Order: sequence, then structure tokens, then C-alpha cells
Amino acid sequence: MKTYIFNIENIGDLNPSMKGYYALLSETKPEVEFEPRYEQHIENFLWYNIEPILVPEAYGSYFKEKLGLTEQDTAHLVDEWNTTLSTGTTVYTRFVRIITIGNSRFGIIEAEDENVYLVLQGNHTSFPHQVSVKGAGYRWAYLTDIMVLSDQVLYEMFGLTPVEMASFREQW
Repeated sequence: MKTYIFNIENIGDLNPSMKGYYALLSETKPEVEFEPRYEQHIENFLWYNIEPILVPEAYGSYFKEKLGLTEQDTAHLVDEWNTTLSTGTTVYTRFVRIITIGNSRFGIIEAEDENVYLVLQGNHTSFPHQVSVKGAGYRWAYLTDIMVLSDQVLYEMFGLTPVEMASFREQW
């Protein structure tokens, strides 16, 4: 499982309530329980804003809930999180652009690979047929300059309606 731990300088531009928090991104497509005994497969990666403090092992259940991780991945992530914070090896970055569609915002971070971006969805209400997972984190995805942003891609990654898709493409 690949994860990113970011201190995003302007995370408050994505959602003001996140100011001062770090972003924890998990590159998994989990099964997330959002009603008792009912699991839904997630077609996108999950991320969440986390207060930058060292956490006890028991805090892993919070990571598991927000990111839909396995027990093994959760234990690894708690260790990675604490190591990153205690050694000061957090990656500092910033959103190079924010896409706003109504009340929804998408923060764009440049990846290490040229023409690749990490797109973090901040506060979007899911389209009714998309998963709105109670207790889980937000969606994120990789996008590139050469990627065709088809309706299917934007729906699967972010649950956008056709009107929102058009607005996203225009701002992208």
C-alpha cells in the first residue's frame, strides 16, 4: 500500500476547517462499511485530514475507518505516521490550483512525475449513485495533462454530475 503524508501549506483553501492539519493519502481501493453488515467497493483512493500529532497504536482504528485499510496496513501506517512526524521528514507542498464547482473544491498537487497531479476532493456531496461513505475519508485521484477526462473517469473518480463534469473540465 502506498501512502503520502503531506503538510499542505494552503490546505485551508480547500476546506477552512482543515487549516493546520496534514493530509494522509492512501493508494487503496477498499471495501468500506457504511451501514451495518453492508460494504461498498470504492472506485477511488481515499484521504483524510489529520492533526499532526504522534498517535498511539490504538489510533490505527481511526486510520482504518477513514481510509478503509486492512489491519496489517493500519499497523504499518501508524508506524509510518509517527516516524514521519518524529523525524521531521514530512513532505511540504501546496495546492498549485483549486478547482471550485459550487460548494465543492478540488485541490491540485504536482506529483514528482512530470505532468502528473494528485487531485484531492475536499467537500463534495456525492452524486446519488456514487458512494457516500459514512465515517470514511475524502476521494483523491491521479490525473495527467494528457488524460482524457471522460464522463466515466470523472464520475468514477469523483462522483460528478454532468454539469459538474463540464465545469471541472473547463477549470482543469
